[in-house]
Amino acid sequence: MENIEKNQTYTVKAVLGDVKNIENQHCEIIFANINRNILLQDMHLYAQSLTENGILLLSGFYLHPDLPIVEEVAKKYNFIMDSYKEQDNWVAVRFKK
Repeated sequence: MENIEKNQTYTVKAVLGDVKNIENQHCEIIFANINRNILLQDMHLYAQSLTENGILLLSGFYLHPDLPIVEEVAKKYNFIMDSYKEQDNWVAVRFKK
């Protein structure tokens, strides 16, 4: 909320909670920070809720061995890995739809 205010991006709607909070909505950006297993379990819901050309940002898992597994599942839902950042083996990854 602080970043929305600082950047005056008032069209941004921040939703706190799990993926069920965005079911049946159309999101341009989804950010999920939770463990690998939950991210994999919810990948189909991210795909349903994300608009075409949307961005999916995921974090809360390890570069090794998790990132290749997450990328493989994401590909099944037509996500393309755009970039990632790693720190101390923790990773944040950006996918495009």
